[in-house]
Amino acid sequence: MFAQSFFNLLPKNITIQHSAIGDVEGELLPQEAKLVERAVTKRVDEFTTGRLLARQALQAHGIQNFPLLADSKRCPIWPTGMVGSITHTNEFCIVALAQMDSIFSLGIDAESVDRVKPDLWSMLLTEREKAYLDDFSPEQACHWASAIFSLKEAFFKFQFPLTRRMIGFDAIDIMPGAKQHTALLSWTDKGRPKSGSVVSDLQQLTAYYCIENNYSFAAVWQLASPKDNV
Repeated sequence: MFAQSFFNLLPKNITIQHSAIGDVEGELLPQEAKLVERAVTKRVDEFTTGRLLARQALQAHGIQNFPLLADSKRCPIWPTGMVGSITHTNEFCIVALAQMDSIFSLGIDAESVDRVKPDLWSMLLTEREKAYLDDFSPEQACHWASAIFSLKEAFFKFQFPLTRRMIGFDAIDIMPGAKQHTALLSWTDKGRPKSGSVVSDLQQLTAYYCIENNYSFAAVWQLASPKDNV
């Protein structure tokens, strides 16, 4: 399986569906099809694969034929009580889904390692992150830069449904965690939200990443707490 190591990092209460682009049988629901009626074929194929995988994931939770629409920012509108995230590359798509009473929010991302080239680092990485790469070989540095980018994309997907806040790549610093495949996220001065924000304390988050088959995979989630369930 192309991302088995990544899937093994995720808790069992996160449902995963995945497929090559265009390999899922089925059709979009009419409401979903309207969202891409003017899109190019490549976009339609990616969108359709994601929606069909999401439908399979929702069915695993007893939710049948739910039209997964999008808000004004193109974020999927999941059923009440569910949280989810969709990512795709040119080759494949992954959908992650969980019940909100176990996972407060989540975000996933997958990127080709070759996509995050050194000439992009000044735009994607903070000064602290770039300094950390100085200790690596060129190949290792490219892998870690790709992991950082995937983690930032996953974090954005995690936080945006909660805050509706647009943030840049310089909003957070990402460093390796104490355990293998884990990462530590911290706000920079440019990104720090107001005190008391639902995402102000990043120590509560779980962030995992891995490099597999020349792709970087990342997931960020937060377990639900009794306060979150009120």
